[in-house]
Amino acid sequence: MSSYLEKVEKIIGDFEGEDKEMLIKYYIEKSKSILLDEREVKRSKFDLLSDLCAVGGEGTDNIMNDVLDHKILQIRALILDLVDDDYTSDRKVIGRPEKWIKQITRDAEETFNFDDEFGKEVFSIYNRKLLSEFCKIFISENRKFGASGNQLLLNFCYYERFVRSKMEFNFQGFFNKITSFFKGHCYKSKEELERILDKR
Repeated sequence: MSSYLEKVEKIIGDFEGEDKEMLIKYYIEKSKSILLDEREVKRSKFDLLSDLCAVGGEGTDNIMNDVLDHKILQIRALILDLVDDDYTSDRKVIGRPEKWIKQITRDAEETFNFDDEFGKEVFSIYNRKLLSEFCKIFISENRKFGASGNQLLLNFCYYERFVRSKMEFNFQGFFNKITSFFKGHCYKSKEELERILDKR
């Protein structure tokens, strides 16, 4: 919620009936144009989205979905820009969590307000969309992950730790889907990956 919500509600509260509906509709349209512009989706946009949902009106759920889709596109671009491995080789060395996953967690920490229910709700939707996007980016029917895919799993374990520090979420289905695309059974167990993370 931004510092402007009280002012917006006061202005809207001065009107009734059709005038009030027209003012809310105008506020929604103006907010939508700001929320869906080409600038990066950051905390200020989610504060505006929170205000918009508090004021109400038709279409706010669709706007929230559009803003989150826009955010996911930005994250996709970041991943494609920073990832330089397809994780299909049989290289067995696992390093630290990679730069791109650290940047995603840092961005989420800065972008979402985990101190209020709206922020947690929006992050929960974002998290589901992001896991789906991870699958679209990294999974291919034509190429299976090799031993180097364990580095990818380590990155996802790192992300899971971040999410679990903010909310409850079951990642098992996501990990099962990723590991089903490994050659043979060359993937490390979750426990092994957790131990590796603990040493880093």
